[in-house]
Formats: sequence, C-alpha cells, structure tokens
Amino acid sequence: MKKLKIEVLKRQEISKINLRALRKQEHVPCVMYGAGREVCFHAHKNNFRDLIYTDQLYLVVIDLEGEEYKCIFQSVQFDPVSDEITHIDFIEVKDDKEVMVKMPINFVGRAAGVRSGGRLLSRRRSLKLKAFIKDIPDSFDLSIEELEVGSFIYVKDVNIPNCKILDPINSVIVGVKTARTVVEESEEAEGAEGAEGAEGAEGAEGAEGAEAKAGDSSKEAQKD
Repeated sequence: MKKLKIEVLKRQEISKINLRALRKQEHVPCVMYGAGREVCFHAHKNNFRDLIYTDQLYLVVIDLEGEEYKCIFQSVQFDPVSDEITHIDFIEVKDDKEVMVKMPINFVGRAAGVRSGGRLLSRRRSLKLKAFIKDIPDSFDLSIEELEVGSFIYVKDVNIPNCKILDPINSVIVGVKTARTVVEESEEAEGAEGAEGAEGAEGAEGAEGAEAKAGDSSKEAQKD
C-alpha cells in the first residue's frame, strides 16, 4: 500500500469555539481512533486533498509535531453549502493486526456488450477488505472488456491475494444489460397503465349508461 505523509498540529483545546476558529483559518479538525485512545489534531485543508480527492487507498503517516502514527482514512464530512472538508476521522493501525478498509474498484476497458449497444450497470464502486496492512494493494483494477450483454461480475468472482472480501459473495459488482430490455420494460409499464385507464373508462361509460337507462325507466313509469 502506498504511503502518504501528512504534517499536522495538536489541538490544544477541544471546544465548539476552537472548531469554528480552526475552520475560519481553513484548517480541518481531525480525530484518530485506536489503541484505546483518541488523538486530536488539525491541518490546513490543502494537506488532505491528495487523500480525499482520489481513487487510491493510502497508508497515512500522521506527523504530529515530530511524532509519527500509522493510520488509514475512515470517514470525512463536508459542509452542505460550500462542500469544503469540515472533519476527518482516522483509524490507527499496527503491522501485526488486520484492518478493515474500503478498496476502490477501477473498471478497466470498455465492455464488449456496451460496444454492441448494451448499457453498463455499475452496482459497486468499492470492496470491503480485511487484511494485514502489508497485504493490501494500492488499488484494484477490474477488467470488464469481455463482459457481453446479460453478463455480470459478482463478488465471488473476485480474488485479492491474502485479503478477505467481506461483501456478500452473490452481490453484483458490474454487468451489461441490453438497452432494448429497458425500453420494453418501460413500454410494458405504459401498456399496463393504458389498460387500466381503458378499463376505468369502460367502467365509467357502463355506469353512465346504466344511470341513463334507469332514468328512462323512471320517466316511463311516471307516464304510466
């Protein structure tokens, strides 16, 4: 796994006022969990761009004022308006302990079924792995070139050496579906709606006819 070193500063104070002050300076507050402790720190938002805006998985080396920690990225929060990073969580890791990570999937090539008019269906963009840090690859490339229309790749079809995949084995990762099937399904749905509408109209006409006949019978009865 590739390493990414990030220099950070200790958070001297843990409070809402301190959080607002850090974010006003464009710094991101962070917490690293693990080994029975929480380590709080911060750094300028630009220090985290290579970690957050990428499809690579990194072993992060946090340089906390000269003291280094190995960890992996866990989660990130964004401001709903500005979309700026507002908080990041890390998990501390040890070489002799397995960790769980989300490995991004890079689809390689253009599926044969897509070239013949099908539509690519991507169901998963990452896999959840459990392994030792030394066995986790930098990235995972999945070739889709031989996928024909109606073909799918499942979790059970994937093998990453020395890594246990925790996702359900029968889950679809990616496949190709015929575009015609999509159209037919849409037409069938429209047809069903049309049939219901026709039945409703016929029923309404029948009811109106019955009411009209009942009215005529009533008038005849009055004449008699």
